[in-house]
Parts: sequence; C-alpha cells; structure tokens
Amino acid sequence: MVTPRLALRSPVADCGKTTLIDILSRLTARPEKFDAITTAALYRQIDETHPTLLIDEVDNLGLALQPNGRLRAVFNSGHRKGGTLAIWERGRTRKFSTFAPLALALPEMRGLPRTLNSRSIAITMERSPRKLRRFDANHPDPALDAAYGQILLWRREVKLDPNPEMAALRNRFADNWRPLIAIADSVGWDEQARAAVATFAREYQDADAKILLLTDIRKAFDACGLDRMSSNALLDALHEIDDSDWREFRGTRGDQQPHKLRNSELAILLRDFAIRPRTIWPPNRTAKTKSAKGYRRSQFEEAWDKYCADDGTTAHPSTIKTLRLAGDGTA
Repeated sequence: MVTPRLALRSPVADCGKTTLIDILSRLTARPEKFDAITTAALYRQIDETHPTLLIDEVDNLGLALQPNGRLRAVFNSGHRKGGTLAIWERGRTRKFSTFAPLALALPEMRGLPRTLNSRSIAITMERSPRKLRRFDANHPDPALDAAYGQILLWRREVKLDPNPEMAALRNRFADNWRPLIAIADSVGWDEQARAAVATFAREYQDADAKILLLTDIRKAFDACGLDRMSSNALLDALHEIDDSDWREFRGTRGDQQPHKLRNSELAILLRDFAIRPRTIWPPNRTAKTKSAKGYRRSQFEEAWDKYCADDGTTAHPSTIKTLRLAGDGTA
C-alpha cells in the first residue's frame, strides 16, 4: 500500500549520494534517473511506465517554492497506492497514476518540505576515511548484476506479510517502515531491521509542523518551570531552542520564505487543538503589573498526551510555580 520515499542527505558535498543513486539504478525495477524534470513529464512518466524514480540534485526542482505545489503533490500522493493527479485535457478530465518508488538526493543537509519529509526515510551519508573503488555507472558490474538476478529470483517466490509485527510504531512512521520490515522478515533479517527501526524512531521527529510545535512548547514550559507563559515569551523560547526551525519558519507546508515564527502563526497552528491564547498575569503581580495574552500549561496537556511521544522530560508537578488567579478568574 505504501512506498516510502528515500531521502539521501549529507553534511557536505561529495559524500556519495550521486553514486548511490547510480547504484540504485542497477538494482531497482524500471529505473528512471533525472537531475531535473517538469511536473507534466513526471506524472506522465509514472502513469505510462510505473518506474522507480531516482532524482539527483533535488535543489534543481525548487520543491519548497509555492509555485511548485503540483510537483510536491505528485511526490506526496505517490507515497500511497491509488495516488492520482487529475488534469483537464482536450475537453475531459484525465487521471494519472502517481504511485511509484522515489529516491531523492538532497544538497548537503537541506530538508524537504514537511509533507514530503513525513513520507520519507532519511539516510545521512558521510565521506569514507578510506579510499574506495571508483564506481562507473556506464560499465557493467558483475556484483550488481548478480545481486539484481537474486532479487528477481526472490521476487518470483516470496510471499510478503502485509501486516508484520510493528511493536509500538503507528501512523505514517509505521506506514513507511511496514514494507521494509516485511521484506526483512522474508530474508531472515527481522532482528536487524527492527533494531534499525528502533534507532530511526529515537531520532525521528514528526514532520508535521503542529506536532513539532507541541513538542517544542513542552520543552519551553519544562525549561521555565512556570505553569503559564505570555505569547511573546513563548515565541522567544521557541526561537532559542537548539535544532528547531522556528527562527526560519517556512509555513506549515514549507513553501514560504524563511522567517521567525510569528504570534499570529502560533495562534493559527494551535487553533486546531482547541488551544487559544487567553489573558495571563506575570508572577508577583503588583498594582502596576500588566496582563498579556498567552497560554497556560494545562491547555496543552491533553494534546501532548495524544500527539507527543513521552520523552520523560516533562517537569515534575512540584517544580511548577503556580500563579495566583486574578479576581475575574483570568490568570
């Protein structure tokens, strides 16, 4: 039902991403390798030949740019069997299949749009300290030819389990790994595959901006030890979190110019969880103290339970500084 996208990343150039794309072209079914392709050519190619798409130099496609939404839609919908794109052609609606395996080589450590990233399994490649044998994609390689032959023999005989044991994995992360676990089980690599999944799961962050936001808001509350924060204080805390992208937010679909997450965007992202800013007062309130719009920690608890992994970092209740309520019941 699902063919996860393979995202190849590296901290610097010349780490072998292009070479791996070339190797995949010798080991996959109906490989089609591109350095650039238009959206129309892409969905027509998929519909006609059902290839394995191998795309190098992904920065040439401008996936994060707003005008390229249709291209992102093809990559996203092709993740699941039955994915289609419809266009109006010669007076009628014509549908094109978009379901196809896809590997993408990214420039250095740049990311993918969030919606595509959540459908991908990412491998970070590094330069080898040893001198490696040069791979020439234009000449036969007996080892790869033999491997491909073995794959064909395996394909004719194998019966994959469509629902292998996935432990506690769920949602799209489980969807991405399910076919790989089924393949690993069929060749006796069940333990190694599940160990790999556990490693990826520890490093995995949900690519949905709203889930990331909930996770980082919990970090901000845990760090300050308060039971409420003003919107401005919460934004400052989010901007300061290491390894977050709230200083270079590109919108929920990753198609905007980088900018700091704004107050209005914060409110919109939280609105779907029925979390809205309310009037709060700072600690040690005096006659000159002014209120501000913000959030109480208790507003997030239900959403954290539903959508965020229990990472053990939630502050203990005894360390939360409860602020007294104003006479009208607002914080």
